[in-house]
Amino acid sequence: MADYEIEYRGERLELRDKSGYVKKNDVIPTFKDQGTGIVKELAEASRKDAGSLRFDALTQANRANHMTIVEAWADRKAFDGHIVAPHVKKFREALGPMSGSLYDERLYELID
Repeated sequence: MADYEIEYRGERLELRDKSGYVKKNDVIPTFKDQGTGIVKELAEASRKDAGSLRFDALTQANRANHMTIVEAWADRKAFDGHIVAPHVKKFREALGPMSGSLYDERLYELID
């Protein structure tokens, strides 16, 4: 049973805690296409992870080498399982050499 329900893009998400996650990834402009492909692979694999409710990859409209990933997980346990998954390790290793900034992963909570 859900502790929290939110509406997101016309869908009702049922959460067992109030956590959400955002990752920001900037790649060197010359690696934009390769970096975008790596982020897409991560999103496709992560949507299949246990407890994944949403996993959206976006690019900044005026700087396509700046990407943001917005995730919603059923609970912290699901997120903790995700971050140690092989496809996440592969993502970090592949994106690292082409990164234009430090890896930025942030935890957010819903406002009651």
